[in-house]
Amino acid sequence: MLVTTRSAGNPPLPPLRVRSAVYTRDMPEVKSVGLFGPLRHRRAAQRAGFDDALCVDDRSALSEGGTWNIGFGLGEQVVWPDAESLAGTTMRLFRQGHASVSTTVEIADVTGFDAAFAANAAIGIRAIGRLDDLPFPETHPLIEELRKEYAELPGDPLQRRHRGIPWSDRRPTAHTETRPPVSVIANRSEGAPRCVRPT
Repeated sequence: MLVTTRSAGNPPLPPLRVRSAVYTRDMPEVKSVGLFGPLRHRRAAQRAGFDDALCVDDRSALSEGGTWNIGFGLGEQVVWPDAESLAGTTMRLFRQGHASVSTTVEIADVTGFDAAFAANAAIGIRAIGRLDDLPFPETHPLIEELRKEYAELPGDPLQRRHRGIPWSDRRPTAHTETRPPVSVIANRSEGAPRCVRPT
C-alpha cells in the first residue's frame, strides 16, 4: 500500500494548460504506480510553460493524462476519447449518470468542442483552458453542471476492520487511539464504482 498526505485543494482549481505528448503507458487499462513516463512528460510540459501532458498516439489520437481522464463538452453531451487508457472512477461514474459518448478524438478534432476538462477522483472535474495552442473557455455551463453532479454523489459507508474485527469493536490502545481518520475512494472490480467514506 502506498500512502501520501497533503492538504486538500479548494475546488474549483484553476484551468489546466496541457501539452500533447506522444506516449502510451504499458498496459494502460491497469492502474499502477508505474508513472515514470507520464511524470517525465509532465515535467517536460511544465518546463515549456504548461501544467501537464496529455498522451496521444502516433496518429495524434488523444487518450489520457498521466493521472486523469480527459473529456469534452459538445452541447449537453460529454465526449470521452475511445483509446487505450485507464477507465478512471470519475469517468465511469459520469458514463453511467450523464449523457456520454466514446469515440476516437484526434488533435484536429478538438476545435469542434465547446469545452474540455480533466476528470480524477482527487480533483473531480477541472476545466482545461488550453490544449497546445488551442484555448478553451475557463468556465462553461456543462463543466459547472458536472461539478455539481460530482459533489452530490452519495457516499457509501465503509466498515473499517482490523484483523477481521470491526473498528468500533476493538479495544482501544495507545497506538490505535492516535490513528487519524482516513477518507477512501473505492474502485470495485465488479459493478459500479462508488465513493466511500469511513463511518
